[in-house]
Amino acid sequence: MPTVEERLASLEVKVDGIVDLRREMHNGFAELRHDVNVRFTEVNERFIEMNGRITELRDDVNRRIGGLDAKVDRHFVWLMGMMVTGFITVIGALAGSR
Repeated sequence: MPTVEERLASLEVKVDGIVDLRREMHNGFAELRHDVNVRFTEVNERFIEMNGRITELRDDVNRRIGGLDAKVDRHFVWLMGMMVTGFITVIGALAGSR
């Protein structure tokens, strides 16, 4: 049977091992936390970049639609003018045939 001193020495070795293991785990977790923070920062930067690109795309689409709106308005006015002219011509022809 081991003596009290031997048992105490054995226990101290085990406690020292646990302390060392705890320190290693703490350092490992700190490094992992740092790596995760770096990755989140990179992902956040990419989202900011993508948000800028989407904003540029939205502005470009709005600008193109605005130009298309003006073109459709011009064509609508032109078409209505042609239809009114046609109706006046038909009404004039009908009125002249009597």
